[in-house]
Amino acid sequence: MKEIINVIKINFKGLKHIWDINKGYVILSFIWPIIFMPIQLFEVYVIKYVTDGLVYGTPFATLLFIIISLGLLKLLRNFIGNFYNKRYQVIKNEEIEQKLRLNFLKKVSSLDIECFDNAEFYDKYVKALQEADSRYFQVLGHLSNFLYSLITLCAYFSLIISLDGFLIVFAVLPVLVTLIFSGKQNKMSFNFGEETVPIGRKVNYIMRIFYLSNYAKEIKLNRAGGFFIDKLKKYYNEYNVKLKKFGIDELKITLLEHGLSIVIPVLLQIYLVAKTAFGLLSVGSYAALESTTWQVSGYLQSVIQIIPQLKQNSRFLKNLDEILEYEPKIKDKVEPKVLDKKILHEISVKNLTFTYPNNEQPTLHNISMKIKPGEKIAIVGYNGAGKSTFIKLLMRLYDTSIGSVKIDGVDIKDYSQDSLRDNFGVAFQDFQYYAYNLAENILFKESDKMTNAEETKMNQAVEYAGLKDKIDTFNAGIYTMLTKEFDSEGAILSGGETQKLALARAFVKDCSILILDEPTSAMDPIAEDKLYKNMFKIAEGKTLIFISHKLSSAKMADRVFLFENGRIIESGSHEELMELNGKYAEMFNTQSSYYS
Repeated sequence: MKEIINVIKINFKGLKHIWDINKGYVILSFIWPIIFMPIQLFEVYVIKYVTDGLVYGTPFATLLFIIISLGLLKLLRNFIGNFYNKRYQVIKNEEIEQKLRLNFLKKVSSLDIECFDNAEFYDKYVKALQEADSRYFQVLGHLSNFLYSLITLCAYFSLIISLDGFLIVFAVLPVLVTLIFSGKQNKMSFNFGEETVPIGRKVNYIMRIFYLSNYAKEIKLNRAGGFFIDKLKKYYNEYNVKLKKFGIDELKITLLEHGLSIVIPVLLQIYLVAKTAFGLLSVGSYAALESTTWQVSGYLQSVIQIIPQLKQNSRFLKNLDEILEYEPKIKDKVEPKVLDKKILHEISVKNLTFTYPNNEQPTLHNISMKIKPGEKIAIVGYNGAGKSTFIKLLMRLYDTSIGSVKIDGVDIKDYSQDSLRDNFGVAFQDFQYYAYNLAENILFKESDKMTNAEETKMNQAVEYAGLKDKIDTFNAGIYTMLTKEFDSEGAILSGGETQKLALARAFVKDCSILILDEPTSAMDPIAEDKLYKNMFKIAEGKTLIFISHKLSSAKMADRVFLFENGRIIESGSHEELMELNGKYAEMFNTQSSYYS
């Protein structure tokens, strides 16, 4: 009983999401089916009356009047019903679905970054995303159908009992059969879905690799197609093994259930024919009871099946609720401080140690540094040294319990996240661009809503990023669509051009701190040299932090921090580190030798 109460609570909580959007729609969904119930009951009496009338000689005109009356009532019901279904319900369904989807995506955008590092949570997220559009409507449909079936059932029960109460047995038997087997089938279907979601994700990943153009060259040049196809075959085989077992188990249950569903109607027919043959039922009563008994069985089944249906819903709703009710670990205090982006700030990092969720070993160990307002800082080191992780912690994409990051002497956890991140203009190493025009990719604002000042600043950022010459070759200029996903004439950017686009995003932002993660990794030496000059020019009056493998760029920085295995092993100006003749000097001299 406790489990059933919990299931009902979960479903009503799911229903509340629609209720919050449109209360009238929910109320009408429950009332609407009941409005026309009297017509259904009238139809049963018409069958009995007309059949008996034909047997006992009722005047044709009387029978005709009754039949036409029923027909007109059904025509009215169908007309109003179609208007409700095709006009009102379709439009409202779409409106509510869109709002539900938007609410879900708003919540997703607030999830902590670490959620996407957690495979178990991500599986739940994928399943929730698949169900977000429809599962709440299924809850509403099941609950409204339950209410309608319950009321109709009471009316039909009264009718049957008045004619032959024993027929309730035949109405109940099919329901018991379905009840026994449907719970088993629902559980099997859910378990099958749970087991195959990870496989489905792997299949979708391979399919995505084959239809996205940025993978095409590597697949062709490395002859990697066979490798990925073999992977896909492996995933298909795993899926097919589970599908075969599921199919066999389901077949056994279905055959038994269908066998019983044939036997019971035959027994009903024998019972009714025998009573009619021996004069215990009129022919009209036979005709009415034969159809009504199965209708009662159907409505009774709807009533009893509500618990398995709600259980099925609750399994999926738990995934949705886990996403929607997720409380971010990184959140603002009740009255957070606001960090002004119009002034320069001092950044202080002390004894910072960080371990990624589900990792055993820390990525950063006891990091300490102080960055003065307006200072230009280079962070260098080999891959995996912890440089990008350090940047993420500065922007509070992750929180750490060991050590602190302070801005102007205040812990960044005391600032509102929005005001904190508004102070950063960032170009990450793993940048992305989207199937919209260049301007929208830079400002993340619809083109027709951009102001003249924003366009001027954007064009300047594009020029500083070194993308202007490329944009000038496009007929639509800065409003050229990117990718060919929605436009066959859309532009495809090279790796270096994509990197320049990411830099333009950072340059256009009105911020006090500029952070660039490997800003020239995909550029040629000439473009790189020009970019660094522009980068320092646009960073005038701002604090600049940039990560680079190429130590020649570090010469332009005020100070350099060399990371190795999550630790700062050397720091100072380029000249100081060269005089130190340590690891940095060794790396710089090694790189320089390639250009001498």
